Amino acid sequence: MTPPRQILPGQLCFITVRAVNRCHRFAPTRKALEIIWFCLACTLHKYRGRIELHEFLWMSNHYHVVLTDRGACLPRFMEELDSLLARALNALYGISGTAIEKGYNLVAVEPDAKAIEHCVYTLANPCRAHLVKRSRHWQGVSSLTLDYSVPIMLRRPRHGLWSGACEHLRGKASQGSKRARFGGRTKLPEEIELVLTRPPVMLDLSDAELRRHIRERLDERELALSAERRARRASVMGWRAARRVSIWATPQTEERFGLVPSFSADTSKGRIAAWGRRLDFLEDYYEALARFVDGEHDVAFPEGTWLMRERFKVRCDPLAIAAV
Repeated sequence: MTPPRQILPGQLCFITVRAVNRCHRFAPTRKALEIIWFCLACTLHKYRGRIELHEFLWMSNHYHVVLTDRGACLPRFMEELDSLLARALNALYGISGTAIEKGYNLVAVEPDAKAIEHCVYTLANPCRAHLVKRSRHWQGVSSLTLDYSVPIMLRRPRHGLWSGACEHLRGKASQGSKRARFGGRTKLPEEIELVLTRPPVMLDLSDAELRRHIRERLDERELALSAERRARRASVMGWRAARRVSIWATPQTEERFGLVPSFSADTSKGRIAAWGRRLDFLEDYYEALARFVDGEHDVAFPEGTWLMRERFKVRCDPLAIAAV
């Protein structure tokens, strides 16, 4: 059962999404990379003004994004991104079924320094996994080379969902229902732009200064990882080998049952405060849920309640439960 989610407007988030069974569905082939770039840009454009993307990077079997949820619509954004991405990759590989795990790990981030840490962690992921020595060697889908507020243009791929090949159109049912005439069409644009937005931290710095600061922190992290490998006499896989991995392969050594954080902060005081807010939300939520189940359908749930609001249109009020 999914724990109650509190989705608040303006929340800075660090998100991790995994491919199903940890397999390498995002293996960085040329066609797959074009699809991932385009799917991300299309979904972000649809939620412009509501979702601000600060950093992102796709590995072979998972991806990280750092974003601000201005419109309190993060679950919808993630659902549409993963749905489009899964359908496009399945069409590319000629397979069907689940491609991406339904749940994702959401960490509510307390600015400032912790947000920078998550940005650096995202970009340094290929180095941390010992795939490449420097992040710039990872030629996959990454925000490393992007600058804030400088758009890049992406073209719709000519493969996968957009190859124009629709096997079902030759069937009698499609011919009879006249669905065949719509085969291969899409409402998605031929070209679309993707814009990286600066995170709401270190406001005394300009956009260029903040971007430079993150890249300098990234350099420090890469050098530390290189030193660790030298001490262990370990090497990296390399970009060429990484992009040849099979989409069915799974990692041999990966932690599967570790701690799953839901918030992060710079100090112990900040973490305790965040944990206290989480406990307050859960207490108010379950109290409201019990009253709702007992037939009190006009009871107000705590602010940020997501599923009950979406499914049953309940009212959300941050003060209602505490005042009773």
